[in-house]
Amino acid sequence: MKKQYTSILIILFFVFLGGKSFAQPYYDFTHTSSPGTYSVGGINVGFNYNLNGGQVYIDHSCPSVLGYNFTNGGYFTFGFNVPVAGIRIRGIRQTFSTNTNIAIKINGTSYALNSSNISSFSACGYNTQGALSNGALVGGNGMITITQPGITSLELQNNGGDYWIFVVEILPLVTATNTPCTGSTLNLASDFGGLTSGVTYNWTGPNGFTSSLNNPSINNASAANSGLYTVTASNGTVTASQTQNVYVNPIPTVNGINNQTLCNGASVNAVNFSSTAFTGTICGDVNEGSTLNLTAPPGAVFTSVPFASYGNATGSCGNFVLGSCNSSNSVGVVSAAALGKNSFSLAATNDNFGDPCNGTPKKLKVQLNYNTPITYTWTNSNTSIGLPSSGTGNIPSFVATNSTNLPVISTITVTPKYTNGGTCSGTSKTFTITVNPTPKITAQPVSKTICNGASTTFTAAASNASGYQWQVNPGSGFIDVSDIEPYSGATTTTLNINGATTLLNNYKYRLVASGTCVPTAISNIATLTIQNEVDSPTGGLVQSFNAGDNLSVLVVNGQSIKWYATAENAASHVDELPLTTPIVNNTIYYVTQTLGSCESPIPLAIKAYNPLLSLDDNIKSDIALMLYPNPVKDILYLSTEAEIDKIFVFDINGRKLLEKALNGDHEINVQSLAEGVYLIQVFTQNKEIKILKFIKD
Repeated sequence: MKKQYTSILIILFFVFLGGKSFAQPYYDFTHTSSPGTYSVGGINVGFNYNLNGGQVYIDHSCPSVLGYNFTNGGYFTFGFNVPVAGIRIRGIRQTFSTNTNIAIKINGTSYALNSSNISSFSACGYNTQGALSNGALVGGNGMITITQPGITSLELQNNGGDYWIFVVEILPLVTATNTPCTGSTLNLASDFGGLTSGVTYNWTGPNGFTSSLNNPSINNASAANSGLYTVTASNGTVTASQTQNVYVNPIPTVNGINNQTLCNGASVNAVNFSSTAFTGTICGDVNEGSTLNLTAPPGAVFTSVPFASYGNATGSCGNFVLGSCNSSNSVGVVSAAALGKNSFSLAATNDNFGDPCNGTPKKLKVQLNYNTPITYTWTNSNTSIGLPSSGTGNIPSFVATNSTNLPVISTITVTPKYTNGGTCSGTSKTFTITVNPTPKITAQPVSKTICNGASTTFTAAASNASGYQWQVNPGSGFIDVSDIEPYSGATTTTLNINGATTLLNNYKYRLVASGTCVPTAISNIATLTIQNEVDSPTGGLVQSFNAGDNLSVLVVNGQSIKWYATAENAASHVDELPLTTPIVNNTIYYVTQTLGSCESPIPLAIKAYNPLLSLDDNIKSDIALMLYPNPVKDILYLSTEAEIDKIFVFDINGRKLLEKALNGDHEINVQSLAEGVYLIQVFTQNKEIKILKFIKD
């Protein structure tokens, strides 16, 4: 290059090497001036740069390199969508007045070059071999080779003042693995640059695993098959290694949950599921100057550091042994970086650990334990209890509901799951949630009005109740009723009140129903009203009637009159006679009256008597009595020594035509009577009765 520039110059060559000078499976990155994503050897490479004020040129003056030209702080970045096993950088320094200073970052962390990374390289007449200084390539040409598992990004930076033209090659040894459940098949796969022949493979892994297949598998895998698997592939010219951290997921379990019985309206705490925690181990080691990057399974966190050494420890994962030099703070530094985290990065440098080996190269070797997460899915067979039909994780707190009169039972099915690249489901377990209903009043008591001294009942009904208590409020608040007179049935659905007096007037009653669940149910209030005793009705003790008459012709003074055939029926108020009942001559009928809701306890006895229908029955005839004149026109005289009280006059058919109180008088005006035959019934003050016949002219 003959030109010099006062600004930063970046020259880009659009030429493909196509693998002509170097044996596969290294692949050249396709050089381009545009940042973006490009496919190289089946790998997507994200490309970008910072020109630091320089320019991009197309220059074919050095076809042996055909790469990028950069200087004075400019840098290029390459990102890989899958880890690669190695990269190779071939570059030359153009001879100007200052030196180059090529620094490298792998996976975002500064990478310290050493003699094993650098080899000579000449092109386009430039052959000055670069040297190592503080982990960088300075002052000349060189080929830098870096092989290690899991390279995902590369950054090249020139901190010198000279131009350095380079090309990047990728060693795309790609490995892949599934994440099986315990008892399933673990599949391992590798692809060495797409080569299908001429490649040898050597797999090693936990539990003494070895294989020469490019895609081996392990049947009936278990936790013992988890760990680091390394494959070394070679096509006879290039050899590369790649490592995969493989997880064989355990089959999770869930501890049994006791059946639960709840009440309607109860606030239910969260139902937390639990399982025996799974633990695992991850190991890692990096050279001094590199960065250790470790990640536990998704959701898991590192819990302990069984081994950590920054020094010259030996051995393999699970069998590390301290060497002759070791930083005493190794475990502490690793613990501070990793514990409680899912992933971490830690630089293996003297700044972090000190220099226990007095300048000789060191390695950081670590072994960490982690706890693996278990998740849960659950289903609910009956959403009416107030819980959704399904969910993940623990069951949240909820309010139990039951709007029925019977217990509601729901079956909860819990399935434990462990997820790390794949999902492993354990055996489901079930438990039931029973929500009992609260008591409810289904029939209310009714207020009653009774007579003084009468008995009555209050009745109510409740569902979901096993206990009952009647309460009374005499005016100072409700108190429990006891089975003491006048009460009985105080703890049943029917309260009996026997012989209630006016002392209980306006007392209020209610039923409290209790059951398995609270709150209790309380009925409406029913009031007891007690009326004073009602007197008997009034009326003639002996009353006449005509043949064919019914009770309606008898005259009684009172309200809500009721007729009975016997004194017993009248006293107990049963078997009331209808008013259409035909009157039987010479029969006593018993009559009561009702005021409000009270019926008179003592009836009025009335004898129905028709003298024409029964002239001789129950009639005293020993009274000395004469009528004159007989036949009579106007005045009929009664001749007797007895004191006459009153008289009744009947026609020949028994119809009463005249009733008169004489008060000792002995004459009767019958002028208004038509001619014919009549009967006169005479009542004395001694209640004696005499019946005589007379004729009216």
